[in-house]
Amino acid sequence: FLRILPDTLREEGGLSNDANDPGGLTKWGVTHLAYDAWRRGHGLARRSVRDMTQTEMEAIYAEGYYRPINGDSLPCGVARVAFDLSVNSGPGRALKYLAATVALASQPVQRIHAISVMRLSFLHGLRTWKFFGRGWAGRVARIEALALMDELSPVQLPVEAALKAARAGSAAKRLARAGHAASATAVTAPVTKAADVAGGAPG
Repeated sequence: FLRILPDTLREEGGLSNDANDPGGLTKWGVTHLAYDAWRRGHGLARRSVRDMTQTEMEAIYAEGYYRPINGDSLPCGVARVAFDLSVNSGPGRALKYLAATVALASQPVQRIHAISVMRLSFLHGLRTWKFFGRGWAGRVARIEALALMDELSPVQLPVEAALKAARAGSAAKRLARAGHAASATAVTAPVTKAADVAGGAPG
């Protein structure tokens, strides 16, 4: 989970309130509505998404977008494309594409490509493509490239263990940053904020 989360966060960006983004105010890709719902579900008082902590953000992504697609059961590269799709367009669509490509379960490279093609086709049909299409296309390509790299050196880290390690101390944080830096050097295309897509994402 922590291996793939930083790259999706990089695509989602920081604090944003784009008038063309139906998600409205977001932080780290989490919309204010998604944040309100998460806090309400955990018996917490409502507050601005601007005040969301990193710990809360990690929990929202794990609970709402990674676990629903059973990310720990997938090869790392497939988990990466499915998770980013889950964030950008909803876990329901990610599960749909995983089911549609189940015949390629033993061929993760081909499955990664098939999911990426289906994802781009869906995005192209959205009315907001004219605003965000270039960014979405770049995002899909970058995530696919990183996913293919994952399959050359696969690493799977169960989400519960990952979250515990991330909070344990600076050593775990340094490892996470090192993994993120290695991924960032592999894909040099500029990052464009991808807005919330119908039906899904935190942002």
